[in-house]
Amino acid sequence: MMIVVTDGKADKGSEAALADVAKKQRDGKVTMVAVGVGRQFSREQLLSIAGKKENVLEVSSFKNLDSLLETLRQVIIESAITILEGANLNATNELAQSQQGIATHISETSNIFLGAPGSFDRIGSVFSYGGAGPEYYRLDIDDFAEYNTSDITYNLQFLHDSYLGYSLSSGKFLPNGTEFVVAGMPRFDSKGIVLIYEASNNNNHIKVKPTGEYCQLGAYFGHSVLTVDANNDGLDDLMVSSPLYSEERSFDQGRVFVFINNPVDPLLSLPGGISSNVLMGSNKGGSRFGMSLMIAGDVDRNGYDDIIIGAPHEDDATGAVYLYFGSEHGFSNKYMERISGSVFGPIRHFGYATFGGKDMDFDGYPDVVVAAPSSDTIVVLRSRPVVDVMARIETDVSVINVLECLLDSPELCAQFNVCMKASYRFGNTSQVFDIQYDIDVDATKLLADRRLLLVDKQNEKAVLQISEDEICWICNLKINPSPFANLNDLEALSQPIEIKVAYAFTEEHTDVVMSPVLDPVAPNYVEDIWLVKPICENETCESNLSMTATYS
Repeated sequence: MMIVVTDGKADKGSEAALADVAKKQRDGKVTMVAVGVGRQFSREQLLSIAGKKENVLEVSSFKNLDSLLETLRQVIIESAITILEGANLNATNELAQSQQGIATHISETSNIFLGAPGSFDRIGSVFSYGGAGPEYYRLDIDDFAEYNTSDITYNLQFLHDSYLGYSLSSGKFLPNGTEFVVAGMPRFDSKGIVLIYEASNNNNHIKVKPTGEYCQLGAYFGHSVLTVDANNDGLDDLMVSSPLYSEERSFDQGRVFVFINNPVDPLLSLPGGISSNVLMGSNKGGSRFGMSLMIAGDVDRNGYDDIIIGAPHEDDATGAVYLYFGSEHGFSNKYMERISGSVFGPIRHFGYATFGGKDMDFDGYPDVVVAAPSSDTIVVLRSRPVVDVMARIETDVSVINVLECLLDSPELCAQFNVCMKASYRFGNTSQVFDIQYDIDVDATKLLADRRLLLVDKQNEKAVLQISEDEICWICNLKINPSPFANLNDLEALSQPIEIKVAYAFTEEHTDVVMSPVLDPVAPNYVEDIWLVKPICENETCESNLSMTATYS
């Protein structure tokens, strides 16, 4: 499509040449649209460019060009269903130029599926190679009767250039283990759609399509598809990318949509609309987030598969990949880690393709391979071992009488124990880890307002050697008299006292390449809350003084 925007007109001597150039473009199957801005243009010249009056548009000023977006959208849709090759509605190139193999997939049952998006005038098809020999799945216009309206009855031309088979996956969405094929059609209706059908008989067509704000022209919904049991419920879930999705005043940020299967109503729950779980990476313009989707394997060894998503055009086409951790709730909207191609020097389109789930260095953790084809480079990202630290606070205290401490034992008001141990999450290797801890007493208060203080300041921050054998130590607390000098704010003095113990690896540990890491999802602290016994019975402290005098 070519859109010509003008606020003027050609002189008499150029009119014929202008019309001739425009006609050559139309003869070459280019849809021409002419837009006149203001009042100085010539409608006749615009018609000679567009070729038909439906493609001639007018607007009062350049500021109002956005008012034409919906009209342009309709023109694009109509051009997509216009006969592009020959006059016969049933003409087809069959399997010539099918581009078989542009997408490949091997299912869990060892069936091989190849996408052929160029077949049947680019409607596309999917070839399967199993025990019965090669077969191919193609669409019929009856499968899309729901798109017919009172104005338009779609024929096979409507499906041209849909690119069925541009992306492929397979999954088991039902408890009975039936294998389904998932095929992307990123140019269907100029927006994209994903088809799911039974691998054994090509039945049970289910369409997954974008809705609402995500139903966007040219977003390429279905560019990449991936099935993964995100929450370990035994049923596969579906991920679909729209790498060309654009927000207003930006472009090609990309989105990845997560459809969580419903065990109560499996498979049928998928086409109900876009899931609330929409992934967007850093949401940078031009990133094309979602160009590649791949299961990374259980990188953090928490029992759930993780995924890696490529954004090869991010940062001026340097590229980046994003790691999302799986859990019982599926995938969080926030990525766990972003790795930029710039880390590896001058590189282009890092993240265009990814591969994961294989342990390449035999340490028990899956690794990831990322391609940067424009730089003829492949990068292997090795997973780091995860260490679990189990920390706890032991105490007999639940309610503390700070006033009693202030009067009777200000130097030793209370005590608690801190206990820690650490071990690798996976594997039986025993090791001692240097763990730095930080104890914070009355953590919600400013230092001057803290009611309790550690007796031994050396206990506040220290480095300990922690192993799988638990160690414990005692922390003694004393009263801080400063906050009690003014009893006007009894509410503040009677608030609960929070004890917090935070921990982390030392700098020397983290500086070592491929050193183990703590679980980035789990909190790196433990805490305990002590209630404070009211200082006064009433809201206001009242003096209760008495005096006895003896005269002689």
